[in-house]
Amino acid sequence: MSQESANKARASVSMFSDYSVDTDERASHAPLKLLVVDRLGTFSADIERAARSLEAFPKVVTSSRPTRLLEDVRIESPDVVLAAPEEMTVTGLRRLAQIHRASPKTVIALTQGATPISMTEAASCGASEVISYPASTVRLRNALHRILATAEAVRGERVVIREVPAPAPAPALAAVAPAPVGNATIFTVTSPTGGCGKTFFATNLAAYLVGVTGGRVLLVDLDLQFGEVSLALGLRPQRTISELINEESMEEVFSEYLMEHSSGYQVLSAPADPFAAELVGPREATRVL
Repeated sequence: MSQESANKARASVSMFSDYSVDTDERASHAPLKLLVVDRLGTFSADIERAARSLEAFPKVVTSSRPTRLLEDVRIESPDVVLAAPEEMTVTGLRRLAQIHRASPKTVIALTQGATPISMTEAASCGASEVISYPASTVRLRNALHRILATAEAVRGERVVIREVPAPAPAPALAAVAPAPVGNATIFTVTSPTGGCGKTFFATNLAAYLVGVTGGRVLLVDLDLQFGEVSLALGLRPQRTISELINEESMEEVFSEYLMEHSSGYQVLSAPADPFAAELVGPREATRVL
């Protein structure tokens, strides 16, 4: 690698070091508010029953007239909007997308009944969770726990810009030959909510790193329920991370699970089935990385 390329690589590392996320110490400790969109009443009753079994249960309110949903959200200012299976229509998803655009910090959760919900539909309205229904109280409680944890994180998060010393250039950025896996630099692109541009940023960051380093770049899609990296890049993966973790000799077959984009980087895709996300836990993801 030329000295000029190495300098560009150092500059790229410095660029990302100036931003950080802090928790707002003034964030309210009031109970979270969950607004359930349910015109029939059965789903909201089950959700309220499950919510009462939580250690820190939220305030549950119901919007029984979907046509007034936008007004109800404006009045109630909920932390979470959870829509019943009957609302998973084109019109219903469009309303949820309007809520997400108007209030990005409101966590959107969908409910999957007999008709599956595609990743594209979920991402279009900024959903961060899809739950199955009918389900037992225990399953609903566990789903609510995940959703409310996301809402709690969103409630107290704020982005600040501060002076942070840039880290030393990673060996992988300065080496001519591909660096060992142990010396690779990992960039994490994350957000508690969907529809905020993670895929756009990550795919362009990968292409940028290929251009300035000349090294090997791998983009791992760990948005396990709603990952759309392959769709955004026009790739059609035959196998994904959910199959890779079942390989006994992962290192030997790892390259067979990767697809190469025309920009020069490789992609390990998220599961095609959102419910396969349950198979990939922290231990499995760490093993892959």
